[in-house]
Amino acid sequence: MGAWAVATVVVVAAAAIVPASAGSIAGNLASPSYAANARVVYYANNPARETVGSTSRPAAPAQMEEARKHLAYTMLASFFALPLGAGAAYAAGMATTARAVEDAARPVT
Repeated sequence: MGAWAVATVVVVAAAAIVPASAGSIAGNLASPSYAANARVVYYANNPARETVGSTSRPAAPAQMEEARKHLAYTMLASFFALPLGAGAAYAAGMATTARAVEDAARPVT
């Protein structure tokens, strides 16, 4: 359990330090919800006023709603993936432990 905690801290730290891009594996380790959250923040902080030379348009309510739904879906998928991964790790650990016990109990001839 301690190794899992240390590995999680290392992955999150690497993902926070390295900028996320399509070519960066460490930058994409944060989670799929990171990109969805960045999209929500972009639409939320997009100014509604227009200035001289402005090339950005204010976000439409439909864009903001779609970004929020996408974030909710990624968070729900992440919620279900965590126990699934934990169950798979537990099952693999139990399977390898049973084999190790059987091999240790077998007499050496």
